[in-house]
Amino acid sequence: VGEQSSKGIELSAGIRPTPQWQLQGNLSLIRARYENFVQGGVSRAGNVPQLVPQQVANLWASYAITPTITASAGVRHVGKVYGNAANTKFWPSYTLLDLGLAWKVNKTTTLTTRVRNATDRIYETAWGYNPARRTLHLTLRWQPRATN
Repeated sequence: VGEQSSKGIELSAGIRPTPQWQLQGNLSLIRARYENFVQGGVSRAGNVPQLVPQQVANLWASYAITPTITASAGVRHVGKVYGNAANTKFWPSYTLLDLGLAWKVNKTTTLTTRVRNATDRIYETAWGYNPARRTLHLTLRWQPRATN
């Protein structure tokens, strides 16, 4: 049992520079540290807790090709994370590209397809665990009209 603390800042912004374009982004900067933590008789005070990235950033852009079809692209970045309390093992930072295309079928129905990790980047978030490589998601969203 021990103590850890974290301080940080999170920023997010969105803008619609034209009726067709929309941009959104966010950034998190975190300073997480063990304050009072002893493991195997060794103090880990001052080390970064395992699996805690110091930076996370996302940037999304979408473009309305027509009033019913929207294309989007997003970049996700996760900073280096340590794999143990001693900070002797780590996973490097990684950046992923996601793509999407949405079709507004009518006022209540939208069909969306997304490709996550479009470049098929191989990365790890924990020892021996590889998240999904390139994946395709298809979503049908239906919202019934509200009745008054």
